[in-house]
Amino acid sequence: KLSEKQLISFFEMQNSKEHIAHFFICLADLVTQSYTLYLELDPNCKKESSKLEVELDHYLKTVNIEYASKVADQRLAPIKIVLLKNGTAELFRSHCIKKGQSEAQFKFLCLQLKTNIDFPFESYKL
Repeated sequence: KLSEKQLISFFEMQNSKEHIAHFFICLADLVTQSYTLYLELDPNCKKESSKLEVELDHYLKTVNIEYASKVADQRLAPIKIVLLKNGTAELFRSHCIKKGQSEAQFKFLCLQLKTNIDFPFESYKL
């Protein structure tokens, strides 16, 4: 129910005030009907993850009425943020390159299905 553009615009808005995100990727889980946003904070970020999670959920409900509706009637869990250890972004990048992605043209989608990602983000949470 979310789009990459919505997630990117949230972090662009946040980063214009204070640099928040060093790296993020959001995984949609079709089994649990939920989104988990894995976030490596900028080392100088002072914002608490719980506050950021509330702000993100509010923003998504504002810009996406379908997301708001499904969360309101509990067909979709509110988005959850999992903080990652510093350096996780680089480990993910290396992982993708080892699997054949071009290093010179490294790009990834910041919103993907959980089943399409084989990197163990949960192993790198704070």
